[in-house]
Amino acid sequence: MDVELIINGEEKTASIPPETTLLKLLREEFYLTGAKTGCDVGDCG
Repeated sequence: MDVELIINGEEKTASIPPETTLLKLLREEFYLTGAKTGCDVGDCG
């Protein structure tokens, strides 16, 4: 799946599997490690 994003004012594109989360994309593809997971279970909030 191809995605197009604007991150920090820059256009970014990536080709990723459909099950990839936004967090994984930001951290592993664009090396934006400031993004953190809040809850992996889905019961938070």
